[in-house]
Amino acid sequence: MHCFSGYGSDGAAAVEVAYPTWLATEARDAWRGGVQESIAVPPSKSFQKLTRVFDDLGVRHEVDRVTDDGCFSMDIYLPAHDVAVVFDGPMQCYYKSDSDKTLTRTAKTEL
Repeated sequence: MHCFSGYGSDGAAAVEVAYPTWLATEARDAWRGGVQESIAVPPSKSFQKLTRVFDDLGVRHEVDRVTDDGCFSMDIYLPAHDVAVVFDGPMQCYYKSDSDKTLTRTAKTEL
C-alpha cells in the first residue's frame, strides 16, 4: 500500500493506493537483479588502481559489497569505518564510440 499524503489544489485528502503483492515482489527481484548485473561488470584499470592504494595503505576494504537486503551495492566498502566509496571513473564522464576510438566528453563532464 502506498499513501500519497498532503492535499491537492482542490483540497482533497490523501489517497491510498493498494498494489498487488506480486508487483512489489517482481519489482524488488528486478531491482536486485540489476544490482547483481552491475557488480558482474569487470573493474576498470583506474578502479583497480584505487583498490591498490587501499591495499598499499593497509586499509581493509571490500569490493562490490552488496547490502544485506541485496538492494544496493557499494564500489568499495571500508568495514572498519562503515564507509562506502563510490568510484565513477573516467567512463562516467567520457564515452568511446565504435566508429571513433577517441574519448568524447559527456554532459556529466560539464557538470
